[in-house]
Amino acid sequence: MVSSMKISVVYFRNQQEVMSDVESYFVASRNPFYLGLIMKPSAGAWEILKSSSETNIRVDGGEILQFDIAYKIEVGENTIFFVKPAEGNEVPAEKLFLKS
Repeated sequence: MVSSMKISVVYFRNQQEVMSDVESYFVASRNPFYLGLIMKPSAGAWEILKSSSETNIRVDGGEILQFDIAYKIEVGENTIFFVKPAEGNEVPAEKLFLKS
């Protein structure tokens, strides 16, 4: 599990930017690159991701990267959103998450 970086889902509500921290995430696949975002059902980011096919993710409070939501899987009390970098975001995302 990747824990050194703080990632947040960024969306807009009432013309205001809203950030919601992702508590748990992991690199699900290196090639092709996918992240798994683990979230409990709730109002806010989970609700947005559940009904969307794309999302913006802010890394360490700075850069925002666009991701496509490829799969959504219910596991116990959580949903795992498998996301992959949107076109043009592959290289920066891989540099951030695949440093090893």
